[in-house]
Amino acid sequence: MTIDHPSHLKGLVAEAWNCAVLDSGATKTVCGRIWYNTYLQSLPVTEYSLITSSESTNIFRFGDGQQVQSMRQVCIPVKIGSMDVMLETDIIDRDIPLLLSRESMKKAGMTLYFEHDTAVIFGTPVHLTVTKSGHYTLSLT
Repeated sequence: MTIDHPSHLKGLVAEAWNCAVLDSGATKTVCGRIWYNTYLQSLPVTEYSLITSSESTNIFRFGDGQQVQSMRQVCIPVKIGSMDVMLETDIIDRDIPLLLSRESMKKAGMTLYFEHDTAVIFGTPVHLTVTKSGHYTLSLT
């Protein structure tokens, strides 16, 4: 994901609360610590027990060229369309939204339909939102 100015990234983060930004350039699904903590607050208490956490040594590189090491990897409950799934993501100490990787999109059997701003995910049509910066987001709640 490349954003030409830091203020654009902050806007994207704000537009993507409880959503995934579709990022076919991301090698792994990743989110920022603040996005993750905010997402946790939106979950029903009954779903906390579903979350698993493990150590991670994954390294991420963004448009600024700096490398950022994962703090940890978690598996979180999300709702995509009408389907409840567990999504694996790394957490980094950067103010970014959840970036859904190409690998995750492939696992979901995702097909994008740009003409109608929709996707078929797990065989079900889902509406996508377009951010001001032109990125697609997918609601996770």
